[in-house]
Amino acid sequence: MGRDCLLRALSHAEQQSDTNSTLSALNNLCAGALVAHHDHSEAGLADEAMVAAAEAVNYARRSVAAAEPLGDTYRLAAVTCNLGEALGLSGDTGSALTTLEVAEAAARQHGFFALEMHVRRVVGEMLVRDARLEAAVQHISATLDLMHADDVAADRSRAHPAMYRALKGLGRFEESLSHCEATLALERRRTTEQARTLAALTVNRSDVQMAQLESERAREQNVQLKSHARAMEEDALHDPLTGLGNRRLLDRVLRPVASNALVSVAVLDIDHFKQINDRFGHPVGDAVLCELASMFKRCLRETDTAVRLGGEEFGFVLMPATVEVARAVCERVRTTIEAADWERLAVGLRVTASRLNL
Repeated sequence: MGRDCLLRALSHAEQQSDTNSTLSALNNLCAGALVAHHDHSEAGLADEAMVAAAEAVNYARRSVAAAEPLGDTYRLAAVTCNLGEALGLSGDTGSALTTLEVAEAAARQHGFFALEMHVRRVVGEMLVRDARLEAAVQHISATLDLMHADDVAADRSRAHPAMYRALKGLGRFEESLSHCEATLALERRRTTEQARTLAALTVNRSDVQMAQLESERAREQNVQLKSHARAMEEDALHDPLTGLGNRRLLDRVLRPVASNALVSVAVLDIDHFKQINDRFGHPVGDAVLCELASMFKRCLRETDTAVRLGGEEFGFVLMPATVEVARAVCERVRTTIEAADWERLAVGLRVTASRLNL
């Protein structure tokens, strides 16, 4: 979905001859392709990974061409770094390192410390990929010595695994273990920060609920009216058939989410649900929807939210959840639906959900 939005943005920017917006769209498309390459590689999808790398190279070259006339040294250095990384992932390590050297020199010359550290981290990964392990160890070690500021924590967390792979390849296992431990410490710190974000979201929700309750108490003068008002509010937020939340609850859950929170949203649609109603009748169809609601409650985590969007369409708000975690949760839901004994509701009944859209 993000890629489609960026392609529309790119088309619009190019039609308007807006060079800045064109560069932004191209660079974000490149970044997305780089992420896709790493995701496919981790999943063992080599062909898909190479397609993503080639796509990243294309967008990176166009980004550099768009950045050169602008005279913005930072953006030019940043997109040049992306081009170097994309070239390396596509297998052209020689050109990658030459390009990254240009980006690093520009970042250093103009005092872009965080960008310089980012480029150095990418260079270290390229050296590991090219099996130049001794050079990689020396380079990454020097880079880690420079990485003290908090604004390069993300690159530091990736430099340690690269160092681990290089040292392991050289048979220096004790040293490689120390970088595993450093990676774990950084990951724990990141997890703690995520937990704080989630706690802040919970507090925000609680504050909203308390404000609503106080406002209700100010308007209502007796317990019966307050209870009635709360019941009406609850009904307005939930689907009466399944007991799941509805679109209003979805809006309420998503509204306080911080822009940097790890949140994934998925949509599930039951296959051929109209045929179930036509063949077995609407009472059986309603029973299927209620059973699905129970399955969702069992499959999702305590921090997740399930809502009925309408008909046989459901939505899930998963947080905190990276794309990988969200895919695992969605797959658990899908297989649970497929494996359920639906014939206890009606002979010959089968319910499936072919896919969940993230």
